[in-house]
Amino acid sequence: MFTLEQLEGVIAALAYPEIEITRDDERFSPYCALIGARTGPTMDLIQQFSDFHLLQITPQEGVLDTGFAAAYKVQGPFFTISEHLSKT
Repeated sequence: MFTLEQLEGVIAALAYPEIEITRDDERFSPYCALIGARTGPTMDLIQQFSDFHLLQITPQEGVLDTGFAAAYKVQGPFFTISEHLSKT
């Protein structure tokens, strides 16, 4: 399991198009529950906000930074590590 800080570098890995999972979609509540299990009780509150939208995105490539001297290039939806990044 990764912390939010560890996943900051993953934001660059997000690809488009994005697909909204609407509130009437059968996946909406279970996905919100999974997110809430990882991030805490705030999800129970924000999923009720009318301006909260859940998007399905598929990563193509990016950088995963998991801490000091631990940054990696990743590829594809399963974040396959393609290279360990280091200063040279």
